[in-house]
Amino acid sequence: MIIENEREFIFTDENFTQVRQLMFKFSGVNISEAKRNMVYSRLSKRLRDLSLQDFSHYLKQVKQSSREQAHFVNALTTNLTAFFREQHHFSAVEQYLEKHNRSINIWSAGCSSGEEPYSLAITAIKARNSFSPKVRILASDINSEVLRFAKKGVYNLEDVDKLPSTIKQSFFFKGKKKQIGKAKIIPDVKGIVAFKNINLFSAEWQLPGMFDIIFCRNVLIYFKPKEKERIIRQMLTHLKTGGLLVVGHSENYSHLTQELISVGQTIYQKR
Repeated sequence: MIIENEREFIFTDENFTQVRQLMFKFSGVNISEAKRNMVYSRLSKRLRDLSLQDFSHYLKQVKQSSREQAHFVNALTTNLTAFFREQHHFSAVEQYLEKHNRSINIWSAGCSSGEEPYSLAITAIKARNSFSPKVRILASDINSEVLRFAKKGVYNLEDVDKLPSTIKQSFFFKGKKKQIGKAKIIPDVKGIVAFKNINLFSAEWQLPGMFDIIFCRNVLIYFKPKEKERIIRQMLTHLKTGGLLVVGHSENYSHLTQELISVGQTIYQKR
């Protein structure tokens, strides 16, 4: 725990309240009271970068500058992911692709640093037994920094070490010279994925058509229930009838019985 008089910057109750209000306004994310120390730790770095002396001046700058709003949201966005996280979801996608022999559009909403959409791309290549699997993946996130990282497709070796050797050998280049200790996604996989900055809290999203599968896993757990349901319903307007909605292990939308049918572990099909 950080003791107030040991902090580098004064961080008042009013400052914390403003942070919570601004984060909800810009992103819809509801920061809990328990996250106070996390908020202080992440935003303090921004104060140092801007040579500011206190949070009051920083929050004033956030309110006035759209560029600083992006830094603010980036700093407070939590990004936890891994390749093929919750493997049963990717098995369901593979089965869907084998069953539907046509062009497929997938949306990875809240893609973070790219492991999820690249896992989907690899799944598509394996399912269709082709490096041109007729699958397009849109990967979106509100955090512009993680999107820049994801587009590069370069990861630490430890991030891919636990993957099967066939996956590592077929879909990654091992870094050499300056890239020692790194692994890079091969171009065939990267070519399937397009990245886009999208704020799910917005009333409208600029999307390239309808989707057959939407992944939205553990993205909405930070939203208030009313906003969470609004976003899911909005998302369903972009999902084809018979398409799959894949959510996180702690999420449940079985109450939307008129819109969805449960077809697997946190996997729903649109009626």
